[in-house]
Amino acid sequence: MSDLAPVADGVHRIAIFNPGSNTSQVSRLRLLNTGGQAARVTIEGTDDRGMSPDTGNNCSGAVEVDVSGGGGGGAGGTRYGVGDTVTNMPSGSWFPSLIGGGSFTLSGGSWTLTLNDGAYALYRGYRWTCRSSTGCRVEDRVVRAGMIVETTE
Repeated sequence: MSDLAPVADGVHRIAIFNPGSNTSQVSRLRLLNTGGQAARVTIEGTDDRGMSPDTGNNCSGAVEVDVSGGGGGGAGGTRYGVGDTVTNMPSGSWFPSLIGGGSFTLSGGSWTLTLNDGAYALYRGYRWTCRSSTGCRVEDRVVRAGMIVETTE
């Protein structure tokens, strides 16, 4: 599904989760299928020895989910990563028509758009959605953090 997760024997292995005893940090797994077809994904937790946990409370099995294709803000959306210029965002003094989950600051003609994961900004028929678990930041059209997906309304 992605080149971001290493593959061995046809399996993506992602070692990112904290132990359950670590209550100060929550782990999340986001599945994003940028391909055109749906993909079935099996999610299974293992311990440091590669063994499936046996908790005795029905939490030890694998889970299967279907992830629809074209993910990340809609099929056909344009993706902008760190360092990319979001060419359809205005430059200079402007304000988004609507921000759903973030903030916009303007000072002296320079601006910063900060969005939470899944949040968006609308302006003149464009929708820019943040697709990053740590949030997104765009400064004067340049993505400084996260991934922005641009679609048209």
